[in-house]
Amino acid sequence: MSGFSATPAAAYKVAAYPPGYFTAANALPAIYFERKMELACEGHRFFDLARWGIAAQSLNAYFQFEKQITGDLSTGSFTANKNEYFPIPQAQIDLSEGKLKQNVGY
Repeated sequence: MSGFSATPAAAYKVAAYPPGYFTAANALPAIYFERKMELACEGHRFFDLARWGIAAQSLNAYFQFEKQITGDLSTGSFTANKNEYFPIPQAQIDLSEGKLKQNVGY
């Protein structure tokens, strides 16, 4: 199997949370991690990050890391308050007769 490795890509420690773990300081990070692991391949991650207000921080850190490995993301970046939304198609804006306004940044 040329090009493949038997070494696991990640070594997550999976265990029950210890008693008293959930305090105000670490409850949200635990939820973020649980959703990241549980829903990793189900298309929810971006929407979680945007809803929690940490999309720019998380995605830009991801782009910075991946740029060191592959050139595919060399120009990748996330702009807060723009990239959370898609542009509204101009045809739909025209059909709305002025009721729809384009999302900011597009």
